[in-house]
Amino acid sequence: MTFFFHSSTGYFIPIPTPFGETKRPQSGLLSALLPPSRQAAVFLCIMAYPATRPQTDYQDDVLLLEEELELRTLVVYNDDVNTFEHVIQTLIDVCDHEPEQAEQCTLLIHHKGKCAVKNGTFDELEPRCSAIHDRGISADIV
Repeated sequence: MTFFFHSSTGYFIPIPTPFGETKRPQSGLLSALLPPSRQAAVFLCIMAYPATRPQTDYQDDVLLLEEELELRTLVVYNDDVNTFEHVIQTLIDVCDHEPEQAEQCTLLIHHKGKCAVKNGTFDELEPRCSAIHDRGISADIV
C-alpha cells in the first residue's frame, strides 16, 4: 500500500495498489520540484516517515477569578402619612417600576407593612434608598 500526502490536513492518505506496484503522485509539489528519477527516492523517504501531528497535553491549573457580589434588597415600609399616588409615583421614578408593578408593591406595603421593591448590590441600591428618603418615605437596604 502506498500513501499520498494530503496538504490541507497534514496527513498521509493510503492509496490501494495492486500487488507490488508503487504509485507515485503525478502532480503536485513532488513532481514539480524533482526530476522523475529523484521522485521515487523522496516519495519512499516520505512514506517511511509519515507526517504526524504532535499531541500536546495541557494540564495547567487555571485560576478562576470570581467576584462575589452580595445582593441586597431595598425594602419600603408602610406609614400613615404618604398617599398611594405618591408612593406609586416614587416607585416609578426611583426604582424604574412599571405603573402596574408600582401599584402592586404599594398594595403590599399597605397590607403587609413592607415590600421588597428592588434587588441589587449596595452601591446600586444606596442612591435609590436616599431618593426614596428624600421624598419622605421610609426605606432600608437589607
